[in-house]
Amino acid sequence: MTPRFKLYTLLAVALAYAILRYPVLGDTPWANVPLFVLNKALSWAGLVVFGMSLVSREKALRRYYGVRATALLAVHILLSLLVLNPAYFPRFYAETGRLTATAELSMLAGVLGATLLGGLFYLNGQGQKAAGRSLRAGWGRAILWCGALHVAAMGYAVWLAPETWPGYLPPISLLSLVAAAWYLHRRSRQAA
Repeated sequence: MTPRFKLYTLLAVALAYAILRYPVLGDTPWANVPLFVLNKALSWAGLVVFGMSLVSREKALRRYYGVRATALLAVHILLSLLVLNPAYFPRFYAETGRLTATAELSMLAGVLGATLLGGLFYLNGQGQKAAGRSLRAGWGRAILWCGALHVAAMGYAVWLAPETWPGYLPPISLLSLVAAAWYLHRRSRQAA
């Protein structure tokens, strides 16, 4: 299976899952598939592809998946900015109209992860090394930790009520946390 086929298959599965969970079984309007639902699929796929870049043994595969993960997550960030409002995410906002503390924590983790990802992308593009060691040792794990915190702060309340899940399908935020934890575990085993 080629890396491109894996990538397209992952994107197709993530999008099909998001469509099934949100507009088919849930109450998300079909009109929200182009941005809101697609954004959920891209975020999940981006995190998984980033994890693939960390555990791939071949340098070419790490680079291939890393570049694609950065692109997917950049699109996720841009789409998120378009839908980050009380109409889409009412539980993120207090009655004052400001973000809640939990939402701010989630956004902070997302911004930190995105900043690290941008720095990692830049440094990898420059090929910078110091004394034979990577200048970015540990950045990949830090990005996964930021992603895990981002989705955990965002979704933990929903995770505790599986009876509310459309079709009993877990939220994409929970699937993203599981993926991040799995890649962190796998990466730590590779380093040992």
